Amino acid sequence: LSGEILPKLASLTRLKFLDIAENRFSGNIPAEFGALTNLQHVNLAGNGFQGRIPAFFANLTNLKMLSFQNNQFSGEIPSGLGTLINLTDLSFAQNKLSGTVPPTLGNLTRLKTLSFAKNTLSGTFPPTLGSLTRLTTLGVRDSGANCSVESGQSCVVKQTSSSLFCYWCSDFCSYCVPISNPLPMAPPPSSPPSSGLSLGAIIGIVVGGILVIGLLAIGMLLLYKRRSTKAPEKSNPQAGDGSFKEESSMPSHAHMCQRYSFAEVSKATDNWAEANHIGTGGYGEVYRGVSPSDPSVVWGVKRAKILTNDFRREVEEMASKSHPNLVRLLGYCVHIDMATEHHEQIVIYEFCSNGDLEKYLSGGPKKGSLSLEQRMEVVVGVARGLEYLHQFDIVHRDIKPANVLLDANMQAKVSDFGLVRMTEGTTVNPTRVVGTPGYVDPAYSRTNKATPMADVHSFGVMMLEIMLTKPVVMHVNGGTNIRDWVAERVQLGEVDALKDPHLDTVPSELLLKLVELALQCTSLPASSRPHMTEVVAQLVAMKREFVKDGGSAKKSRMQKIDDEVAMRKTGSNMEEELELLDEMLG
Repeated sequence: LSGEILPKLASLTRLKFLDIAENRFSGNIPAEFGALTNLQHVNLAGNGFQGRIPAFFANLTNLKMLSFQNNQFSGEIPSGLGTLINLTDLSFAQNKLSGTVPPTLGNLTRLKTLSFAKNTLSGTFPPTLGSLTRLTTLGVRDSGANCSVESGQSCVVKQTSSSLFCYWCSDFCSYCVPISNPLPMAPPPSSPPSSGLSLGAIIGIVVGGILVIGLLAIGMLLLYKRRSTKAPEKSNPQAGDGSFKEESSMPSHAHMCQRYSFAEVSKATDNWAEANHIGTGGYGEVYRGVSPSDPSVVWGVKRAKILTNDFRREVEEMASKSHPNLVRLLGYCVHIDMATEHHEQIVIYEFCSNGDLEKYLSGGPKKGSLSLEQRMEVVVGVARGLEYLHQFDIVHRDIKPANVLLDANMQAKVSDFGLVRMTEGTTVNPTRVVGTPGYVDPAYSRTNKATPMADVHSFGVMMLEIMLTKPVVMHVNGGTNIRDWVAERVQLGEVDALKDPHLDTVPSELLLKLVELALQCTSLPASSRPHMTEVVAQLVAMKREFVKDGGSAKKSRMQKIDDEVAMRKTGSNMEEELELLDEMLG
């Protein structure tokens, strides 16, 4: 989407979630936005918005997340933003902001992440930032304000009673080494000098101390790297020694994540208790855990059964992608026990309380329990998640129900998307075909080259499985793929044979359209398949046409609107989208 934001969007006064990131919007933010007082999440990142940050944002007091990142905003940071006391994430990074950091930001005591990186700010950080006791990440690189950060993508902080201490983080927080130099903050006017030493002596001591500690840190890193290169190749990790203690967290939308120690993850899972063991996936054992810093946050913890040399890059890839239909990465752990040469690679996801989609399709008490509305929400959600990944040339390569998780609101989230290789150009050449029999694209199997069309094929197979509640391999003729069985039924005109007995309300016309779309997704050659953008557009059109208002269906759509603004990135008419949302909201 491009152009300027339509002021009509402000008519959606019940809106809670507005995410128009990574588009090509430009111009100023309409003043009418100030009426959207129910907003809790606003992500404007990755556009071309210009001008000053509007002062009316100070009126949106329900905001919890606010990102102006990667735009062309200029001028000073509005001091009124200090009234948004519910904020936990705030980013001004990658703009053209000038002036000093307003002291009022110290009122945002719930902040966990705050970034000023890559701006043209001046002065020093106000002492009021020392009151941000929950702050875990402070992005200051190239901000223009005065902070002694030697390297790295952000200034990771450890909170003390009155000041923030910087850590040098290199290569996306793989190694975090304390430098022990406090974040320089402008002292209060009445602060008396703390030492009788001259300014020159103080500077000499500080500079000398930093140099000594920096040399020690470099020596430790070189020693560790030398040791790690002597380890067997199969256990060669891509991240640092577990002896370094990480204190910071970096959210996925900021392209980073928190690194935890093995002790912290073990404690979170109650020492890998059997009661917390959820199951075994393609990546490894899966556990339920509780965040050590916030007991209300539940984790999904995946423990690798096969170590990979690409772990760091895969984690970075997962952390850099944020979408409502992707499982959010919360952290990771690399554990190295030098004495036993035991290595661990662990990823930590948001926990989805309704489990994976597979249990709603295979045998068990929940088989066939999904309503038509829920099934449509799931297929649309997965399609949107894949569409987002394909924009970055990322091929999942293992789309199946077990890799689709359902959160507390039954919203579908694609998982394990970062545990595959990013395509080089348009293809990737792995040493073996990755995927699950029945879902793997035949073209991928023959050529060993995965393109986004491989995901389109797997999605088509899974869509048939979702709508028909039939196994991917049918027990007919010695075992027939569901795709071939369905194609034969359609060719013979036996559409009624496709209906799920658990779902007798599905209109035959809708079922036929869904089946035809799924067959298009699985057609050969692969070049004849639709892209996920086209798939999303067709599914959304079907949902609008066949899923009528009333009852639980309307409630589900209302929840969807509250959770996510469907600002399509397909070049669709934005005016029509807003009219539809307005009609739904009554």
